Amino acid sequence: MFLSRGILLIISIFCFTSLFAQDKYDQYYDIRVKKQFDSLDINYSITKLNNFKINLITKDSTQKRTQIVIINSKIHKYDNYETREIESLSFKFLKKEGKMSLYEELLKENALLKIGQWSLVEFKDSPDTYSVLFSVKVSPYISADDLYSIVFLVGNAADRIEKKYMKGADEN
Repeated sequence: MFLSRGILLIISIFCFTSLFAQDKYDQYYDIRVKKQFDSLDINYSITKLNNFKINLITKDSTQKRTQIVIINSKIHKYDNYETREIESLSFKFLKKEGKMSLYEELLKENALLKIGQWSLVEFKDSPDTYSVLFSVKVSPYISADDLYSIVFLVGNAADRIEKKYMKGADEN
């Protein structure tokens, strides 16, 4: 009887810990990004998903505009190649609005971009809405200075389109 309770206890502990086990990049933020931002004295916060969030002041010279940029802690692997995604939400709009000029502009710009891409994303919590995102995929081993340059590029690209399509409003 003692043996069967012991086995039952071990099985219960195993099942309980398996239930809450996560991928190490989902469970913790990437310490490499933290060290890089700390070395550059950049203000950031860490989200509930353990990603890094920067409230960037954009290069817009006519008004003080800000843009939120997210640096994902999760690393994506393709064979031996690893990438990290840096992204910024430009704006959201209802699908029924059908912004054909926006679709055309983003497709044309994607063809010309040397780095980064525009995406229309549908999130589960708002299925009637498209979110316009600009993102860049980089190596997780990028230098601190290059990482910040990419963050600045992503934030300014997203802000430029937000300003144009939101009639100057600064929402993200």
